[in-house]
This record gives sequence, structure tokens and C-alpha cells, in this order.
Amino acid sequence: MKLTPVNIKRQEFSKSVRGFDPKEVGDFLEKVAAELETAIKENERLQKTIEVLNFEIERYKNLEDSLQKALISTQEATERTLQKAALEAEEIIKNAEAEAAGLVAGTADKTLELQKEIAELEERKIYLISRLTAIIETQEELLGMKPETKKVEREAGLTTLREDEEKAEKPGEGEQAEQVTQSGHGGPAGQSGQGKSAGEPGEGGQSEQETHSEKEPTVTITLGEKKPSELYFSGSEEIDINNIVED
Repeated sequence: MKLTPVNIKRQEFSKSVRGFDPKEVGDFLEKVAAELETAIKENERLQKTIEVLNFEIERYKNLEDSLQKALISTQEATERTLQKAALEAEEIIKNAEAEAAGLVAGTADKTLELQKEIAELEERKIYLISRLTAIIETQEELLGMKPETKKVEREAGLTTLREDEEKAEKPGEGEQAEQVTQSGHGGPAGQSGQGKSAGEPGEGGQSEQETHSEKEPTVTITLGEKKPSELYFSGSEEIDINNIVED
């Protein structure tokens, strides 16, 4: 039989002649039953507390497991992030180096291209300078030849007039003198006219030459202090027609 406070209270003993006092036994049993009941209640309370604590322990264990898993996941994610960041950084560095190398190569190619263009422009400049110098020298020669040609023609005309005058004044050449006299309309008047016509052309021709040389304009090109062959043509200058003046 299970010992409970109720059983203890209801427990009965047989009577004998020299037995215990029933009242004292009953009081003691009452006390034992009360103490047992208290112990049972405390035990039940402790059992409930144990159950609660076990539940909390289990919950904390689960939480610990979750935290451990979260920590492991965080560590793994951190490692993956670091690896990914390292790979991305390496890729960025490679791309930057490749781009920088491309820019350097492009700059070098552009520099070579510009140097080539500069060389071509220098050759073009030299060609244009030589062409312009040749044109200027040719124009100067042409402008300088025109008055010289007229001067030679006038000097040739004066020489012919002087030769005719000398032939007319020689007495030994009758036929030439008669032809000269006839061309001067005959007689003394003709001779005087001949002499006048033969004598005056020399002076008149000379004065005419001086008059022509004074009135005849000569065209010059103002080039400053430099010679035509020393002119520098950079490509930005413009030939101003106002620089061509008449002296």
C-alpha cells in the first residue's frame, strides 16, 4: 500500500493490554501525515520547477545551436564576401592595368601619328616656302626685265639714228649723201632740214628716253628687310595686294 497522508491518518492499530496510548499515537500520525503532505506538495512544486527549468535549458540549447549555426553561417558568408571582394579587387586592378596600358599604347600611337602629321606639315611648309620663293623671284625677274627690254630697244633706235647721221655727214659717199638729201626734200633747205632732222633725233631721242624713263612706272614688291629667298611662310600669312606698290 502506498503511504499517503490520508492512509497514515486512517491507519488503525490493534489494542493490547500493555500497548501505546491511542491518543498519542493518533496525534503523532496526524503530524506525520501533515509533514508528508507538505513534503509531497514541495516535491510536486520542485518537479514543476524542474520541468520549467528543463524547458528553459532545452530552449537555451536550441538557441545556442541556432547561434552557433548563425555564427558559422556568418563566418562562411564573411569568408565568401572576402574572397569575392578579393577577386573583384583583383579583377578591377587587372582591368585598370589593361585600360592604363591601352591608354598608354593609344597615347603612343597618337603621338606617332601627330609626329607623322607634323613631319608632313613641315615638308608641306618647306614645299610652299620654296614654291612661294620661286614665284616671287620669277615675278621679280619678270618685272625687272620689262624696262630693260624697252631700254635696249630705245638704245638700238638711237644707235641707228646716229649711224644714219654719220653716213649723211661723210663727203666721200655721194650716193648715200644724195639719197639723204633727197629724203630731206633737196637743196640747201633740204640739207638744213636734213641736218635738223638728223641732228635733232639724237637729242630728241635722248630727251624722249629720259622722259620715258621718268614717266614709265616700275612695279616693286615690298618684302621688308628680308630677301625673297629668306622669307618664312608659316601657312597663316596672307599675301596682301596692298603690299604691291608702284615706285
